[in-house]
Amino acid sequence: LGYAQERLFAIGALDVWNTPIQMKKNRPGTVLSVLVPKDKEREASELILRETPTLGIRIRNVDRYVAGREMTTIQTDMGPVAVKVKLLDGRPVSAAPEPDEVGRVARETGRPFQEVYQRVTEEARRQLL
Repeated sequence: LGYAQERLFAIGALDVWNTPIQMKKNRPGTVLSVLVPKDKEREASELILRETPTLGIRIRNVDRYVAGREMTTIQTDMGPVAVKVKLLDGRPVSAAPEPDEVGRVARETGRPFQEVYQRVTEEARRQLL
């Protein structure tokens, strides 16, 4: 399913995840869930049918509300770090570093990932909110 997930993201899926389930006759199974724009539905369905063992797909339309977001760089005592800022009505309501950035800073400074994440998040909130 990992290969199918990569391919789904490549064609424009917004999110893809797997959920373990119990199927009939107590067999283990996996539900592959995909959020995809309506104009990509057919392409995603064909990909799933071609690249996975499934024989059928259930489709449900869902509404989606999306907060605004922007990337910015803040200065910290560990150097510059890119953070994502969530916006509601154009105003920042939260800010957090991207995990890749946290990993980079953790490797560069030798500090634990969790410590870097917490410190950068606190600094982002001080500077941006």
